[in-house]
Amino acid sequence: SKLNIRSILTDMDKEVWYATNYNGAYIQHLDLTVSHITKKNGLKKNSLTQIHKDRSGNLWIGTSGSGLVKLGTKAFTYFDNINGLNSPSIFSIVEDNNSNLWVATGDDGIYKYNGETTIHYNESNGVKGKSVRSAIKDQNGNLWFASDEGLYKYANGSFKRYTTAN
Repeated sequence: SKLNIRSILTDMDKEVWYATNYNGAYIQHLDLTVSHITKKNGLKKNSLTQIHKDRSGNLWIGTSGSGLVKLGTKAFTYFDNINGLNSPSIFSIVEDNNSNLWVATGDDGIYKYNGETTIHYNESNGVKGKSVRSAIKDQNGNLWFASDEGLYKYANGSFKRYTTAN
């Protein structure tokens, strides 16, 4: 059967992780063996959208339907009670230079997570549109977000929006 791969990551151990739309995650190890992580291993759903490893070595998984998941050494952590991290559709995860995670959602804008709480970015504080599909950090530490209302750059504590007009 086909694998609908949504995200690929090479970790610090040079292992390759694949997040799939319907089949959970696969890990290709250095010896070329493959491990498979699914609902049987603790995922709530097998529909994954994004995979990200932070600078502390934590693996973060964005899901379609189960919010943000942190994979620890022995268990999964779900953020069901933290605003934004429980969004049903997480499309992208990026880490800033201060180790904050930024979570781009398909239906509720952007959330910044400092390890304890979130800040929601929406129309009231600089981000129009609810569907944010992709996020990256550039070589200068600026964050870029692709949304249904244009491209956003986050630098020096504020967002700037780019559209065809500018």
